[in-house]
Amino acid sequence: MRPLAQTDLDAVTAIDQACFPPGISYSRAMFEECLSFPEFQGWGVTEGDRLVAFAIIFWAGPRVAQIITIDVLPEFRRRGIGDALMSEIESAALRRDLRRLVLQVDVENKSAIPLYQKWGYRIKSLLPDYYGPDRDAFMMDKQLSVTAPLPRPRVGAPLRSG
Repeated sequence: MRPLAQTDLDAVTAIDQACFPPGISYSRAMFEECLSFPEFQGWGVTEGDRLVAFAIIFWAGPRVAQIITIDVLPEFRRRGIGDALMSEIESAALRRDLRRLVLQVDVENKSAIPLYQKWGYRIKSLLPDYYGPDRDAFMMDKQLSVTAPLPRPRVGAPLRSG
């Protein structure tokens, strides 16, 4: 796991477009903006020199952060990378003494919703047409606790962090 940098913009954009359809995927300009401001933080997971996954969060306030996106290339899923990114996000939030994480997820994203639920996120509301006409999202959140144990991430053997 390593911090994302401006030099990752092309890879980040390509990964996001591989993970999400148009209308949900972000533009390169959006990622460039995110990586330019200290209120945003991102982490990447590599295999060799290739970026294969990343996460970006927004430090939204004194006690809350918003998960902007968690992306894992399809061929690298089911290896514990999503868990590793979730662990890093929650650890970083706790280091900042945050107490709540929020996110939005497409109601049709059948791989992300169970991951978030496993990590203790709860559906708080339905956001109609969030991603466009007839493209709804769930608002999910989690109250953080300094005493609650985090699920242990399991990253597959071929991946290395850093």
